[in-house]
Amino acid sequence: MLVDDTEQAITIWRGYSGVSNRNYLDPFLVSEVNVEKGPNLDRSLRSGAAGTIRMTTLNPDDIIKPGQKWGIELKTETANNSIKAHSYEGVPIGQDYRLVSPDGRAELAEWALYLKDDDRISPRKKGRNKPLRDNAIRLALAAKDDGYEVLGAYAYRNKGNYFAGKRGGKKYGEGTTGPLDLDKNSDDPYIPLIARIYKPGEEVPNTSYESRSWLLKGKLHFNKYASLSANFRDTQINYGDIMPSRLGYNYAARNTVTQWPLADVKQKTGNVEFSYNPPDNKWLDLKIGIWAVKNDTATNTSGGSPGDVLFSDYNTQMIGTLSQIDLANEFGDKAYELDQVKDPVEYKRIKDRFYEIFNSKIKEYMKNPKFKNIDGIFNTQPAQVQFARDNHMGITFSNVTELSPKLRFSIMTNYRRETLDSTNVYELWDKYQLTAFNQYETDAKTEGEQFTCMEGDLHGICRVSNSARSGNRKGNRNEFNAGFKFEYSPTDWLLLTAGMKYTHYKSKDRGLQEKIANLKQEEVLTESRIPFTVRKLKQVAPEITQDYINFERKNYLRASLEAEFEKLHPIPADDSPELQKWLDDRDEYVVSHGWTPTTDEEYDSWSMLSGNNGQWDESATQTIYWERDEYGNFSVEHFPLTDGRITKEMLEKKVIHP
Repeated sequence: MLVDDTEQAITIWRGYSGVSNRNYLDPFLVSEVNVEKGPNLDRSLRSGAAGTIRMTTLNPDDIIKPGQKWGIELKTETANNSIKAHSYEGVPIGQDYRLVSPDGRAELAEWALYLKDDDRISPRKKGRNKPLRDNAIRLALAAKDDGYEVLGAYAYRNKGNYFAGKRGGKKYGEGTTGPLDLDKNSDDPYIPLIARIYKPGEEVPNTSYESRSWLLKGKLHFNKYASLSANFRDTQINYGDIMPSRLGYNYAARNTVTQWPLADVKQKTGNVEFSYNPPDNKWLDLKIGIWAVKNDTATNTSGGSPGDVLFSDYNTQMIGTLSQIDLANEFGDKAYELDQVKDPVEYKRIKDRFYEIFNSKIKEYMKNPKFKNIDGIFNTQPAQVQFARDNHMGITFSNVTELSPKLRFSIMTNYRRETLDSTNVYELWDKYQLTAFNQYETDAKTEGEQFTCMEGDLHGICRVSNSARSGNRKGNRNEFNAGFKFEYSPTDWLLLTAGMKYTHYKSKDRGLQEKIANLKQEEVLTESRIPFTVRKLKQVAPEITQDYINFERKNYLRASLEAEFEKLHPIPADDSPELQKWLDDRDEYVVSHGWTPTTDEEYDSWSMLSGNNGQWDESATQTIYWERDEYGNFSVEHFPLTDGRITKEMLEKKVIHP
């Protein structure tokens, strides 16, 4: 999609759901939309394989009435089915978690989906029909004369969370109960039957939107056939944003759903174009342009949750346990089964009392200077936010030549460059080289038992592992396009076109290169090389092979005869006095039906050849490695089958299986 012939898409990571391309443009600033089906060789040389959507922002003629030289237009709209979004009510961000999140919620990392409830709200059911909840306004001023055109516009749009529809919900799980069985009932194992999370007729959190946009346009006419145009647009957006993987669970006991802090996008775009088309020169219809887009985003796509901590004070876990015991002395089993308390008043009373008990203990503990929050290491973080700077720039050139009244020839070229840099708070892990606090020991730095970190860490500080976090995307790409096109129109109802386009594309993943350059050996979690093992079957004497076969046959025969006997004579109970006689009778049945005991030679042969390794000649084993190149990739050129280290003979040579 192009806006004023500039590429403004932002690529956003969506976890298990892949990536999405986002374009931000207020509808009130759109003048026209053109949709092209399939590839197209136009003057901009920008078209997708499946098609292209081209949007053009407001022009002076959209505001000024025919015959006038200036104009002002005020445009508004409003709608219902919207309600002001809740503010974030979870763990406060930027504070010592030992005081604001005493029950361990800030340390849940990827398990927050199932266990964290402080960032959840009760969806509202009333208010969908109230007016003036979804509003937009635009003010535009424009003027033009023979030598110039100018336009300025401001657009503001504000809508709250919308309400889900009331019809068709049964298709998405409305009214169903019991386990979700996502593998059977959903195309995506991480997104449930959505009507069980966002119920028909109820508020859908994280769908609010607020934007402010400014548009400035100008065009200077040097004469009737030469002009210079420029435009600038500034957009600021705050909108609801949450990872799709965090939609898969809700607290059915209290009917709550997650509401996160809003995402933030700031976008600035600009372009300048010079046009020259003299009427007495059929060789020139020239356009030269330069454009740029600057994106600064803070989206909720890092893989963490708001209020997460990156480091924990392991000593506070014992304080939490002692506080839970004190709470149980007052409230009984409710202290341990708080999620089962359906009465919201009782739930809050028990929870608040726990905070009182814990805070009194933790404040006494924190009087010891050894356990201070040095450099804010225990502060809660906006761990859900991925900060990114995604900038584009490009230049364009095109010219159309009229070779004859019926034949036109176009040449066009463009170049564009994108630079991307992103980060999140997890980079603090690199600042403080501490080991992981990981329940399942999936992190290479974790040592010792579960729920512990290495004893050598300063003052018992542990790094809270989060395997769901995203990596930082850093890199740049360069693209050059050149093409030509002939347009032949033998009649006024037929147009024949033929042309060609050349594209050169190059990208560089700086994030991966930096990670490889800074990687320490003890931090390596992925293979630096992939082994391929070529093995040869043992060649043994025929009598050994026969002994192995005899052993297998005798064991198979015994197992079959024992199964027959058990069908005829059911086995007694383990404590039955008849059990031993039943076992003796079974042995007699097996022997009487042709089974003979295995010999020592047969057992030795079976032992030598049984198992995966027993069949192989270890002295002939050869290991060949496929190693990464200087960019950290496993290149096809160095694949062992490609570079000849694994030969066709090695794969196809036949031997007798022992």
